[in-house]
Amino acid sequence: MDRERAYDLAIRDMIQTVLAETDYRPRAFMQMVATHGAKVATLRLLHTEPPPEGFTTLWEIGRLDLTAEAHMLRPEFKQLFTETDRNAARKRLRAYGYYSGED
Repeated sequence: MDRERAYDLAIRDMIQTVLAETDYRPRAFMQMVATHGAKVATLRLLHTEPPPEGFTTLWEIGRLDLTAEAHMLRPEFKQLFTETDRNAARKRLRAYGYYSGED
């Protein structure tokens, strides 16, 4: 399986975890993933300021591990994104007090 497909599946699994383990329903992100795929959806939200509502909602409930930013930094997905994109993800996560240890 190619990396982009694996990332898409991982993001879809992440969404299911959000739905199962929290009261948050990431409807806009779910629609973006369904329409454009996980990589494009991630990149569209990554460079927005302020961070998307979904990111801040997950921060408020202490689940930044369930963000696309955290997933894109996983070792198996790093090569899908540019260093600039990965740095933006690291910067956003660190600004909100999250460090995955995987970057």
